[in-house]
Amino acid sequence: MKKFINKANKAEPLTKQRGPLTVANFNKSFREYFTEVISLANNVKGDFVEFGFGGTAASSSSRLITDLMKSNYITKRKCWFYDSFEGLPSANKEDLGIEWTSKDAKDKIIKELLHGGMFKPTPATLELIDQLKKDPELNVEFVKGWYQTTAKQHKEKIAVLHLDGDLYESYLYPLTHVYPLVEKGGIIIFDDYDKSKWPGCTKAVNEFFKDKIKDIVTYEGGYMTRHYLIKK
Repeated sequence: MKKFINKANKAEPLTKQRGPLTVANFNKSFREYFTEVISLANNVKGDFVEFGFGGTAASSSSRLITDLMKSNYITKRKCWFYDSFEGLPSANKEDLGIEWTSKDAKDKIIKELLHGGMFKPTPATLELIDQLKKDPELNVEFVKGWYQTTAKQHKEKIAVLHLDGDLYESYLYPLTHVYPLVEKGGIIIFDDYDKSKWPGCTKAVNEFFKDKIKDIVTYEGGYMTRHYLIKK
């Protein structure tokens, strides 16, 4: 666990003893990351709010967050999951400076992004939603719709805001309408920040936090690098 933050707002790199990258190793890193970062807001009042519902894998945010709450690793609180549940909206020019592994892959992905609908929910995703709704230990609410409509409808105070919308507008709409509801000391997690495949996220975050970019923390641990901000 990388719990020490240096003056450059970077999680201090401890000695890394990493074996080969496997699903199990990545999932372990993901779980440690969420446990450490979200626990920073354990004493902050408010709900957990996610824009971009995390699918079905063992490392998906929705499954990890709810499991951590049930296990009392992090404060148990109401969870709001916002998503179109129709895949991504159509991308715009801020989203297309994408670096993929090959030209063919890039051309294919850009075509899909411009068309919209990438990452549509699978039957397994719908099954997970049903499981979370029926779990008596959880207090969850799913809100279906595009963020330009649903983000402005949220009125409850927020302790943890997890943004995983991939695209420029899918970050900008929640930040514009929901960030004011994040309590002091609350955590804002940017899943796609500084990823070359999703330049729209970085652009939206940098524009919104133009005078607070220096406060964005880079977490480095295990097999992942992620970014978050603590509201002052």
